Amino acid sequence: MLRILMLTPDLDTPGGVSGLLATLRDFFSVGVEYFTVGKRLHESSWFAMFRRFLGDIRRFRRTLDASHYDVVHVNPSLEFKAVIRDGVFVILARRAGVRTVVMFHGWKSDFEASLKGWRLCVFKRVFAKADAVLVLASELREKLEYWGFSAPITVETTAFHDALIRSDTLDQKLRRRRGEVRLLFFSRVERTKGIYETLDAYAMVKARRPLVKLTVAGSGTALDAAKQYAADRRLPDISWVGYVQGREKARVLEDADVFILPTYTEGLPVAVLEAMAFGLAIVTRPVGGLRDIIIDGQSGYLIEGKDPAAFAGAIERLIEDPDLLEQMSRNNHCEAVARFAASAAARRLEALYERLVCTHCQLDP
Repeated sequence: MLRILMLTPDLDTPGGVSGLLATLRDFFSVGVEYFTVGKRLHESSWFAMFRRFLGDIRRFRRTLDASHYDVVHVNPSLEFKAVIRDGVFVILARRAGVRTVVMFHGWKSDFEASLKGWRLCVFKRVFAKADAVLVLASELREKLEYWGFSAPITVETTAFHDALIRSDTLDQKLRRRRGEVRLLFFSRVERTKGIYETLDAYAMVKARRPLVKLTVAGSGTALDAAKQYAADRRLPDISWVGYVQGREKARVLEDADVFILPTYTEGLPVAVLEAMAFGLAIVTRPVGGLRDIIIDGQSGYLIEGKDPAAFAGAIERLIEDPDLLEQMSRNNHCEAVARFAASAAARRLEALYERLVCTHCQLDP
């Protein structure tokens, strides 16, 4: 059986990367061991983080010396601290003769812009020599290819737990619709996630379609300000449910019909995939991995700009055409089950690991 060493953030810390890797853990059939790197919940100072980082390096070297691993899988974001931290582990793994897989999750445009000259050369010397690279959007693959990456680059997806898949929930949702359409904003409540554009679009739709309702699920630094923004405009029928998980998250998704996310930048949020599994039509922007999975007019609508009126118009088209909304619901459910369930994502990763090991064996004398 293959042995994989998976580098992860603290899986008890809320976040997209930790949530994805914790979800995949239930579906691997190969031997995957988890090695925690990055900030821990109890750390509060730079000195503590630096000391822990040195400890992680020593622990990682001892782990590689003590056992044989076929692949080390590293999960950085394209941002300064993660690139420095995980670059060290990539170098150590390669020096130990272990094949490396690098999966870029987050992608900070300001850090990307800083990768020029010697910085880009150093970045390439470390990460371009990985045996395989995974990204969450085709535009990111194109950027790495433009930079001269020679390793195979695959566009992967995030994933949701298979336990969310329930066809009977979709049938109940479709039977329940009687002209009332419920919108869902499910993300961190931040300005850059489009919370204010969402509220403005909702106000426009609500003025013409009084039965429409909005649920905002998530926490964030803009939550209180967004609530005040809605109150100042006297927007009715908004449910602020906060951070949800487990059965409460499933209930929120079951009750919604249209997922709205006017996000400014994005990787590939799991919440969108979960919404698709629950048969929600998606109204968002063509940023990050969203442009790869949302087919305009079939999965929902992709809005090029941030104009709330454009989002309101897309939502009203769905309200006016219930047959189209139902078809999008069924399309998204089927697509999500086939591509984005954690079991499917785990099988794709295992196939990648197998290919790397087989290729290496063929090259050995």
